[in-house]
Amino acid sequence: MKSNTLSLSRRQFLGRSTAATFGAIAFGSLSLRGQSAAPAEQPAPKKYCPFRAAGIKPPAGEPDEAWWRGVRARFDLRSDRVYLNTGTTGPVPISVREARARVERELAEDPGADVSRLFLHEDTRAFLAKAVNADADDIVLTRSTTEGLNIFAFGLDLRRGDEVILDSQEHSAAINPFRELEDRVGIKIVRVELPVPNALDREQIVEAWRRAITPRSRLLVASHVTYKSGLALPIRELADLAHSRGLLISVDGAQSFGVLPLDLPALDIDHYAAPGQKWLLAGTGTGFSWIRRDVQPRVRTLTGWHDPASARTGAHTARRYEQTGQKNVAGINSLVEALAFRQVVGPARIEARARELAARLQRGLRETKTAEVWTPADPALSAGLTAFTLDELPPKAVAKALQARHITVRTVEVDKKEALRVSTHLFNSPEEVDRLLALLRDFVAAPALLA
Repeated sequence: MKSNTLSLSRRQFLGRSTAATFGAIAFGSLSLRGQSAAPAEQPAPKKYCPFRAAGIKPPAGEPDEAWWRGVRARFDLRSDRVYLNTGTTGPVPISVREARARVERELAEDPGADVSRLFLHEDTRAFLAKAVNADADDIVLTRSTTEGLNIFAFGLDLRRGDEVILDSQEHSAAINPFRELEDRVGIKIVRVELPVPNALDREQIVEAWRRAITPRSRLLVASHVTYKSGLALPIRELADLAHSRGLLISVDGAQSFGVLPLDLPALDIDHYAAPGQKWLLAGTGTGFSWIRRDVQPRVRTLTGWHDPASARTGAHTARRYEQTGQKNVAGINSLVEALAFRQVVGPARIEARARELAARLQRGLRETKTAEVWTPADPALSAGLTAFTLDELPPKAVAKALQARHITVRTVEVDKKEALRVSTHLFNSPEEVDRLLALLRDFVAAPALLA
């Protein structure tokens, strides 16, 4: 009589044993008898307070360099590197990194658990609304400035012959939706020339936009701070101009949100889009958009809308523009943490620090008498970006030489002219600015160092 015992080949045994072992490692511990041990009882999660996680105490008076070094210590930045490119991507504070990792870990540990407590969408919306003095019902949680700009551009009923006015320093993220609409429906893009270096005052800037308006103009699109020269446009004056002529105004806030204080209703604009990964230091895949309440009926959603919930969370608020599939839960949590970090450091202190360091850099550049600074000297027309050229030295070669010496900047181009662009933010220091200036002086004195 044959035995009912199954025999296994060595290969089958090893294969099954290996699979079982990896399964045990992945999903639980192994007992000495080869049986899965009962999972240990997990403690209830502690209530999470982002304000505690920032690890910073506001200064008793005016912040000194020791206090700012304490702020810098809340980042993972290497001490032998100088990072001056927040205008592209900002480093995240440790508390933001930990917030994102905490959510991803909990989702990975038990995907089937009730993780609704991790969905901080409405908390984040409320934080954002408070940060920009707006109503939470007008806030759209997005993944980038680009998404926010596209929501507004494609949501409007623009038709053949309608004109959209943008300036010559606008980012492609704001231009490309209208290039697409130019191809699809025949709208017309009108460009306002903003020369570099920019010697225009506020009135001259507004006048340049005024001259571009015609009876077919429908929308004015402007950056709060241009990413190329660091020019801060007079947005309130442009909004007044647009509305006086029956136009809407959409603002690209990529280079302002997180470094400049914002009061969106006071700007009297119709739309604002901003990222989290730049000056707010919230990490990639984060951002928000704001659409003025009385303008929302004129902005259609990009995707089908269905929400069986109440009217407050449905079609009568800006939440309807968020229906693009799964949410970036970890990113939304890191966004609220970054807002908390900003609040603890202090929005006014952040702005003052960025301006102080930018002014130090610009003074040093002008003292060399070999630099041409593109960014306006008027503080009302600039923020944390500084763009400049250096004698006849090729900007890309200078940027490459700086990177080889562990200093990160970037280059920009306006009207086929290239320049270096430096971002100064709350984690930077006067010593870092001075180190950059010293190297630039060395390059001017000995261009062979660029080789």
